[in-house]
Amino acid sequence: MNDGMNGDDANTGETSRHGAENSIVGMSFFLLGLLNNLSFVVTLSSAEDIAPHHAGAVLSAAILPGILAKLTFNLWALNTSYFARIIILSISESASMFVLSILSKPSTSIAFKLACICVISFAGSTGESSYLGLATRFLDQNKQAVAVSLWSSGTGMSGLAGAGVYVLFTQSFRLSANTTLRIVSPFLLLQIALYTSIQSHLVTESSTNPTLVSTYDLDNEHADLSEKSNDDLSRTERTQSLEFALETNLHSTQESDGNETLEDERRKILRDSLLGWTFSLSIVYFMEYLLNQGVLPTIDNFGDTESMSPKSDTSKYYARYQLLYQLGVFISRSSISLLRVRNLWTLAVFQTLNVVILLIQATTDLVKHPWIVYGIVMWEGLLGGCAYVNVFWRIAHEIPSKHAEWSMAIGTLGETGGASLAALVDSFLECFLRKYQNKTC
Repeated sequence: MNDGMNGDDANTGETSRHGAENSIVGMSFFLLGLLNNLSFVVTLSSAEDIAPHHAGAVLSAAILPGILAKLTFNLWALNTSYFARIIILSISESASMFVLSILSKPSTSIAFKLACICVISFAGSTGESSYLGLATRFLDQNKQAVAVSLWSSGTGMSGLAGAGVYVLFTQSFRLSANTTLRIVSPFLLLQIALYTSIQSHLVTESSTNPTLVSTYDLDNEHADLSEKSNDDLSRTERTQSLEFALETNLHSTQESDGNETLEDERRKILRDSLLGWTFSLSIVYFMEYLLNQGVLPTIDNFGDTESMSPKSDTSKYYARYQLLYQLGVFISRSSISLLRVRNLWTLAVFQTLNVVILLIQATTDLVKHPWIVYGIVMWEGLLGGCAYVNVFWRIAHEIPSKHAEWSMAIGTLGETGGASLAALVDSFLECFLRKYQNKTC
């Protein structure tokens, strides 16, 4: 009887411990998603203030280095530990935003501003690939699901917090754009402490894909695992660790004997699932950023007193658009437990319709009430966030664990690739629409 009660108590304690670990993982990834994306959001929200009528150029600088980072990520990540990566990217983001705050005066050459934004973009994209890869490094699939879900929610909150803080500081508190950037920049360094908290609480976890992570990390984690006493590890954990070690050795042997088996598996994953998911995500993001940086900066005439004011009100409307867009992104990225979309291509169709509708508004001023446009912009954010979280949730749940980190890296290319293509078009589209409206380009 006592043995049964002790067993129940042990199971209850084990469940409580796993629940606490999941909470730590979830909160850490939520905050990492928030902070890693914060510099990107604040930069785009300030586009019309730091570089008036050059929102497209700002988007290009915020996106194109990111696609370069993701295309080359797997070439150098193998020899760089997560800790080193996160220190470098956090300091780079923080320092670049601080320098941008100094250079954000209208008299400063736009080239210097764009250079700072390029560094922010490269660091942020490296962070996204690193953190999504890190989310696949838990033996427990529940932890993987929690990490991916809360990371996505955190990136959504980052958009809302970044755009909200920018509107609050610049319009309510009437602070300048450079002061706002300077206030935000130190918070980006908190990523280092958050990564350390994950590492210290989850030392028994190991990578499920040694081909894409640092050998330094793996060696240290296996050493930590071997030094862990039996009192600290449950029987389940020891069994999982042994199974993982056998799987890792087998996988490494297959790679050393020949890459055909691994490559065939990855080609099948690309053909059967990943290519379609990534393509749909890229279309959604292409249309999304075409709207945000090419069309929305030109929609500021609703026939009311505020919109007929001088050009300063253009940035006011633009900041509000960004806030509502980010609100939509946050809601949808936080709703994966409530709504899962199987046919991702439908999101691309709806996003394309948004572009058509708002292009008509930009060229005809058909809608006389800004609230209608506000609603469309929020719907745009809902679609974009829904596509993002559904793609990475499906990768975490439907792709075999040994291919999960590789698949995450491919998935991020859909997001960045679509935004990059939009960046190539945005400057020309914005200028064309302004000339059509008889405004300066």
